[in-house]
Amino acid sequence: MRYSNLAIVAVVAAGCASHGPRLPAPIPPVSGEPRVAFSLRYIDVAVGAGAPAEAAKCLYVHYTGWLTDGTKFDSSHDTTTGGTPRTPIAFPQGFRRVIAGWDAGFEGMRVGGHRRLLIPYQLAYGERGRPPVIPPRATLIFDTELMAVADTLAVARAPSAPAPQCASWATVGGPSVQYRSPTGVEYRAQPDTGAIARAEAALAADPRTVARYLEVGLAQSGARQFREAIRTYTRGLAVAPDEPLLYRWRGHRFLSVRELDRALDDLTRGFHLDSADYGILYHLGVTRFALGDFAGAADAFASSQRLAPNAGELAGSTDWLWMALSRAGRRDEARAMLDRRPDSLSVDNAYARRLRLYRGEIGPDQVMTPADTADVQVATLAFGIGNWYLLRGDTTQAQAWFERAVQSGGWPAFGFIVAEIELRRLR
Repeated sequence: MRYSNLAIVAVVAAGCASHGPRLPAPIPPVSGEPRVAFSLRYIDVAVGAGAPAEAAKCLYVHYTGWLTDGTKFDSSHDTTTGGTPRTPIAFPQGFRRVIAGWDAGFEGMRVGGHRRLLIPYQLAYGERGRPPVIPPRATLIFDTELMAVADTLAVARAPSAPAPQCASWATVGGPSVQYRSPTGVEYRAQPDTGAIARAEAALAADPRTVARYLEVGLAQSGARQFREAIRTYTRGLAVAPDEPLLYRWRGHRFLSVRELDRALDDLTRGFHLDSADYGILYHLGVTRFALGDFAGAADAFASSQRLAPNAGELAGSTDWLWMALSRAGRRDEARAMLDRRPDSLSVDNAYARRLRLYRGEIGPDQVMTPADTADVQVATLAFGIGNWYLLRGDTTQAQAWFERAVQSGGWPAFGFIVAEIELRRLR
């Protein structure tokens, strides 16, 4: 029997709730429509948009395996005994290199998708199980994420040769593409240095706690793995659908990958859940500014300015508020706001330096220094100078500085994101 060609034939029988059978802690709840492929049941928790899983292709899968009593028996998100991060498991689909439930269980998935598999013992380890880890006649639950699909390695095979081999994850996975610019430049994630694996292990041990999802997403964001972080926050929202911090961070990461409408939706939803969260207000302001809603951005930044948790964030909110008011045609308000010096707390960052430019304390040639070499710092400073020139009607200098922001390579910076948009507007 070719398990990889099993068809999905029916919705699970009545009596199984739309969120799946009730399972013991610490197995996390998931949302989705339970379906059945013969005796194999599954729930698509999140639908992927990447390459499809195909028979005779190599599938690369992250997973956590559970017994029905809530015991976790294995997870690719854990580290090895030596503390090394584990990588996704790789196998050629349809060659019985894995249990039958896995050979069948990924049909119809695409890369980026999350699926829960509920595999009966007949498609797992059978009557005997695999003691001491897998008991006899054990139904297994796997929470999976399809990370990549690739061709098998091209090697000569005799009829009796073993199943084809898969390339290593380091070869196939590599740094994922996070954003492709309008000019075709690809910006990629950075590799995990251990922080993501540690956070994933903590999440696997405590999957009902929202903070664990936030920690994984922050670790992924630290490696510029923003699309992976979006998937993590989506997993968290299946557990806590009304948690404003999950919308705050997912919205931020949609902004990072330039999905502005989705960022606006998440941040607006987060604002309705918690209208006094600084991070929601600040990033809502940036998103509105990027979309050209300068008046709406000013409203958000005026609120975030009052809630800023430290001097650095206060300078950032003040800077963006001045820009938003000025771009909305409310320059007198912008000047009066600066004159009140709401950013009176001492700080030396890119925003504080830009504010000195706006106040006329330094000229545009004094904003950047030879010490400013980090990509995000250059993008942030260059965009501020470009916007300052734009407000003075000097589109030539504005375009030159916006181009310098984009040439910095600091693609996650808000200055880089908005500089790209401003260049499209100018052209």
